[in-house]
Amino acid sequence: MARLLGSWPRGPGRSPAAGGADRSRGRLIALPTLLCCVASFLFVGCSGGATRVRFRARGPYFEARRDGAWEPMIVKGVNIGSSTPGRWFTEFIETKATYVDWFSRIALMNAGVVRVYTLMPPAFYAALDEYNRGNPSRPLLLIQGIWADEGAPGGNLMDPGYTESFQREIDIVVRALSGRVDVPERPYRAHGRYSSDVSEFVLGILVGRELEPDEVDATNSLNAPVTSFHGKYFVVEQGSPTEVWLARSCERTVEASTVLGWQVPVGFVNWPPLDPIEHDAEWDPRGKKFVPNDRVAINPGSIRTTTDYLAGTFTAFNVYPNYPDFINNEQGYDSYADDQGRFRYGGYLRQLKGYLPDVPALVAEFGISTSIGTAHVCPDGLHHGGLSEADQGAMIARMFRAIKRERYAGGLVFEWSDEWAKRTWITAPLMIPYDRHVLWHNVMDPEQNYGILAFMSEPAPRQVLYSKPGGAPRGPGLSVESVEAWHDAAFIYLEIRLNRAPHPSEGIVVGIDTVAGVEPTTTMLSPGISVNGCLEFGAFLGPGDEGALLVNPGYNYHGGKYMSKPGDPGWERIAPITNLRRVGRDGRVYPEIRADHSSLHYGSFDHSSDEFNSRATWYRRDGSVLLRLPWALIGFSDPSSRRVLWDSRTGWFPTAVDQVNTVVTEGVAFFLAPTGRSGEGADNRADSPPGQETVGPVTYRWNGWEFVTCTPRLKSSYGAIAEAFAE
Repeated sequence: MARLLGSWPRGPGRSPAAGGADRSRGRLIALPTLLCCVASFLFVGCSGGATRVRFRARGPYFEARRDGAWEPMIVKGVNIGSSTPGRWFTEFIETKATYVDWFSRIALMNAGVVRVYTLMPPAFYAALDEYNRGNPSRPLLLIQGIWADEGAPGGNLMDPGYTESFQREIDIVVRALSGRVDVPERPYRAHGRYSSDVSEFVLGILVGRELEPDEVDATNSLNAPVTSFHGKYFVVEQGSPTEVWLARSCERTVEASTVLGWQVPVGFVNWPPLDPIEHDAEWDPRGKKFVPNDRVAINPGSIRTTTDYLAGTFTAFNVYPNYPDFINNEQGYDSYADDQGRFRYGGYLRQLKGYLPDVPALVAEFGISTSIGTAHVCPDGLHHGGLSEADQGAMIARMFRAIKRERYAGGLVFEWSDEWAKRTWITAPLMIPYDRHVLWHNVMDPEQNYGILAFMSEPAPRQVLYSKPGGAPRGPGLSVESVEAWHDAAFIYLEIRLNRAPHPSEGIVVGIDTVAGVEPTTTMLSPGISVNGCLEFGAFLGPGDEGALLVNPGYNYHGGKYMSKPGDPGWERIAPITNLRRVGRDGRVYPEIRADHSSLHYGSFDHSSDEFNSRATWYRRDGSVLLRLPWALIGFSDPSSRRVLWDSRTGWFPTAVDQVNTVVTEGVAFFLAPTGRSGEGADNRADSPPGQETVGPVTYRWNGWEFVTCTPRLKSSYGAIAEAFAE
């Protein structure tokens, strides 16, 4: 999945065919209903014997063979990634029980299809076979991806060595689906004995991955004379070299399965930056080569199939509502509306469908992230991050209804479980060392938080940082009685116990020195409050439910500064650029947009509470104020090794990983003071009333960690998605 504005490397995450029986024109049916009859096949003779065809691609939908007739079906499902907390994408889960548990939960969500991006370990297919044979009335179908490695020599997909390696992978995957291959151990790939034949549950195969525009450009320019291909199953009469390479890859896939006696629909995955549409909002007066997301296209209509291909092909697009920018800037999409109002996402889906051939068009990825941080802003509110679990469920349901309304073949939600190994463009350069970022959960990163299944890391024991001495005076003013701190892989937590509940005009200010022991000095926390520490952040909690985390200007890492300055910091808000400035063909200017990462949302972060809010970072409970701060938000590059950003260079943002200098901190020092209302400033600062006490520094220390222990938890979006799939 990629909606990146930078050039970050990404790791492992037509005309209809003729032949076969005439298509039934009956009702459109849901997968669980359809799949009760798991043994209904169409057998057609071929040179190698009978070819089994259970699913085919016709018209706008996939079709399944049921009781001797073809019936159309709507695809409802999820994408399953290959990583879990503490693991990289190629460190696969080897436990069959885990997959069986996932399949059960997915099926109960009224989904009927799962998609994987690459060959999974044998345990995955053994689990799928076991689950489906144990649940014949509610089986799960599989869309299998065949991953094409990144880094083709010179970006040339037609490089002979690269193509040969990919074709070998095609053969291995198809044989693995048939349960007929022993794959020797190999680096960064699944291997083992594949003995579970799941071919009857395979709805389709997707070759390759989202290609980058640079790869397509390179392949086309280095192989310009190659514009056609005539295979037994796929044909390109006049196309680009990239389209020819994709057709050849699809051909190899159908050949491999036909030899083994079965066929399924085969296609390739595409995405909006390579769609066949000219977008006026994505334009540059210097020419196409300067346009990041509209300079080159892959046209699915260039590739057609022959009558020898019984199962037929399909198109697959990964489509999100918040990237690329033209989905929200193109004026033509403004007129699209659903029952909730304007919905540009639906407008793009409608236009894209008109450019696709008359074969099933599957939205192979769509979803919403529940990260606290935002990496891209959507004017319709469907942002790239910065949304709650409740938002996730409602927005996925809304998108799925648009997918159905525009007569797509269905949609696959991205994704089933959160993957900590992922990263997005505004977070990747600040997770240092990069090779350790799977050990902690960056809740500011949208890509790490797309899952419907979350992982709750085991919290460390609480530490009492402060307790008011017995016999100390306790006046009527608001005062701090005790402070406790703890952490998990995602947050550092504080519980501040007060002598009474705060008045509506009162609050708490918390100074935060993340590099405690590195540079002790004096800093003004708030007017009238100076503390002995070089503060990087100030958390202003209250009055009321207002909350903000402000940053020392010298440490505003989204402004290219990585070392705080003592004295009066003149706090700033944290506001990363998420949408770059663009100019349309008609001269319309689309200004840059910044996200708000300073606002601290009020609400319970107790998952069992009725007041639970997955975005919440502070709340009050029984005379206490509880605060949780994401590690990345307060400048930690790797909390598992206690590393924080610390670099004297200013005015630059890194262009690759591991470029910013860091330092190992002794701990995080906190300074706390009750406050009273002080004006209506946008930065939410507050003054301390005369005579109020200041507590601190109190320092939280931990030893770091080398592994994580997590418990899975279904997000509150699960129910809304289940309802949408049940419609």
